[in-house]
Amino acid sequence: MSLHAARVVFEERSVPVAVPAGRAPRAVRAAVMSDEDVPETVLNHLDFYRGTAGKCKRYARRVDVTVILLSSSIPVVAIFAIPQYVLGILGAVVAAIGTLGREFKWKENWIRENAVVMAIQQELVWFRHGVTPYDSGEDGGRRRSTLAVRVEEIVQDDAARWAGRLGERINKPG
Repeated sequence: MSLHAARVVFEERSVPVAVPAGRAPRAVRAAVMSDEDVPETVLNHLDFYRGTAGKCKRYARRVDVTVILLSSSIPVVAIFAIPQYVLGILGAVVAAIGTLGREFKWKENWIRENAVVMAIQQELVWFRHGVTPYDSGEDGGRRRSTLAVRVEEIVQDDAARWAGRLGERINKPG
């Protein structure tokens, strides 16, 4: 396993760390990305959305794979002299798992949350390179506060979209 060196600010001290290549913890990766002081709220939002997007991705894939495997096993089970109720149970389990996947919208949430991660990462790249609205002519405090405000707007827009979709589901007749 190859390691690369990084420096992380910890309790107002710069601390050297050795991190497995490609496996750096999220906060370390974000800190290594830029020498500038990225606001903690930005890193927290990025970590939150990365975590939930990954979790939704795993759940969505598990549901899809389980439905495919169980539904494809029904014809195989039907070939053998197995009681009919086993086929019925397999069909019911496939229907239930598929319904859970649609109800919890793990695939849609994965896509939505991944889009938020990408938007935050774009802001961080612009921040690092001093691209508008983070022009290098501004002082560091203003640049950091602009980053924090813009990332908070991204998060609030996502929360409003999510709440709107939730309200549609609640108010939907039937």
